[in-house]
Amino acid sequence: MMLKWRNANTHHRRRLRMMVYSDILDEERAVKLIEKALSFSSADETEVVVRAVSGGLTRFASNQIHQNTADMDISVNVRVVIGKKVGGASTNQLDDDSLKRV
Repeated sequence: MMLKWRNANTHHRRRLRMMVYSDILDEERAVKLIEKALSFSSADETEVVVRAVSGGLTRFASNQIHQNTADMDISVNVRVVIGKKVGGASTNQLDDDSLKRV
């Protein structure tokens, strides 16, 4: 799942774009993460992207499964515009303090 939300503080414009490929993160929780990240920003414009991905790996040796692993990751990417400057940061820590630091 990937959610992308933009907020231009001066005009209060918002755009939501969704591409759902995963069940790791439901839409409600993703929107809450986006709104929380936007609330911490005082930039002229803020773009928040929430991505949830999962993957797996199976290794075989002598026709038997030798190793089987799976992982999941949720990340929040923030890009801000202040005047003519643009900056960005990301985190996979979803607590309030981490979102504030991004």
